[in-house]
Amino acid sequence: MKKIFYLFLIAGLAVTSCNKPTAIAPEQDVIFTAVSLESGLKSSDTDGDICNNDVAHYAKLTIQQLDESGNPISGTSIDKIVDIFYLNGMMYTNTLRLIPGKYQLTAFSLWNQGPDNATGGDDDIMVYATPNVDSEYADLVDALPQAFNVNAFLKNEVPIQVLCFEPAEFDKFGFSWFAIDYTTVDNNDMFFYGDFCTKYFKDYEANEFYDDQMVGGSLSHDMIAIYKIQVLKEDENQDWDLIETYTNETSSVSGEPLIIPHPNTDVVGERFKFKLFILVKDGNSFSYKKFKVWVVTDDEKIDSGDNNIIEFVLGSCTPEADYILPPYMNLPENATLTTISSIPGSLGTYFDVTLSNIGSGYDIQNGNYGVYCADKDEEITLNQEYNMNVFTSLYIDDIPDAFSLQKPVLDNINWLGNNLYRYEGHSWRDIQNAVWMLLGQITETENGGALAPTALAIKMKNDARDYGDNYLPPVGGYAAVLFISPDANDTNTVLQLLFTLVDP
Repeated sequence: MKKIFYLFLIAGLAVTSCNKPTAIAPEQDVIFTAVSLESGLKSSDTDGDICNNDVAHYAKLTIQQLDESGNPISGTSIDKIVDIFYLNGMMYTNTLRLIPGKYQLTAFSLWNQGPDNATGGDDDIMVYATPNVDSEYADLVDALPQAFNVNAFLKNEVPIQVLCFEPAEFDKFGFSWFAIDYTTVDNNDMFFYGDFCTKYFKDYEANEFYDDQMVGGSLSHDMIAIYKIQVLKEDENQDWDLIETYTNETSSVSGEPLIIPHPNTDVVGERFKFKLFILVKDGNSFSYKKFKVWVVTDDEKIDSGDNNIIEFVLGSCTPEADYILPPYMNLPENATLTTISSIPGSLGTYFDVTLSNIGSGYDIQNGNYGVYCADKDEEITLNQEYNMNVFTSLYIDDIPDAFSLQKPVLDNINWLGNNLYRYEGHSWRDIQNAVWMLLGQITETENGGALAPTALAIKMKNDARDYGDNYLPPVGGYAAVLFISPDANDTNTVLQLLFTLVDP
């Protein structure tokens, strides 16, 4: 008989609001997580082999509302495709939002994207699923439908189980998309709400404002962001004068939105600026860093979608937010970089470097790193020490304009760095040649006298082009960290651009 194993799935209902004004959308965050158990597996066979299906990339689920008596409400089924990512041996979906109430999960399956690396294609493969209650496999797990509550202001966990799926056993499982109706705010105030996604969420327990969120639960990879918003007004000299600073430091515990009165007066042509600062780790300390600026004229409001709530997320785990800011990387401003004397390096990359003079607590530390080159036509000397500025590839506006060749493809490079598992047998040279091809510095047949790119390197380049535009790494993914000469400016790169992949 087919060997089956199961995953325990936890639907974590992360609370995000309390005592909101009646005009504010009352949805609560819903996060599904999964953990694979290596022992004690329920199975249709006695030895319980683990599932050898392909990795899952996204989830399909169907949720239906229930009335107060627990009966399904006709016409309330909602279907959703949700990306998933892996973090510390767990599997997480991106965040959904549901209005508090009673629900039942009527369908849940996990899918592999298939050869085209795209969600929703005809070649996608179901790899795990939860059977229905009247199916042959129902006695192996807690079958569907399964009721659960979404409670306002509480953290709820609902265990769900899935079985390894084979198409030939479709009948043994007994085997639909998501429209949230928002309430519109009808006044001149502006409402801000923010999430912060990070795999290092436990580090934030050391901060009093993030720690306050642990009342009745614990921090998770999707936290309520602690932030400040400066409101400024342009004066007659076109300088910006600070009007007021607003913060959610005290209201984040209840998940209330930050309400900011619009500063507009009767004067025509006034311009206002709103600067968003989010509290993040800076080494081992915490500080507010600027992540976003909005400029409006007169009574114009910041774009906030259908519900007039300006929703932002730092990171990529809440894809329905109005403003998705790239993941935060806790990086030092500069570091001493010493190149090693041989190519290839000992760490499986183009060559090695040693980083030093980095303070504690950052995402990169003193030690050896494998690096790649992002500028074949610029030089750098091996076995030499350099003072370098450190940049994340996720915020390209901060990178000197001399790197105009690299900026447009950093998202493609980051996609490649997070999808190397797709290219079995690849070498460091394949990665390096794929990067140089993305930059247009070599062709598919010519590598400046060196070895021409392999067919695998060409596929890596083509896939990164096809799927990497506007790519943001998931929580626990990888992003390129760039090392740039402090003398670089808008016209001169000075040194070869080096990068390494770091887990943000």
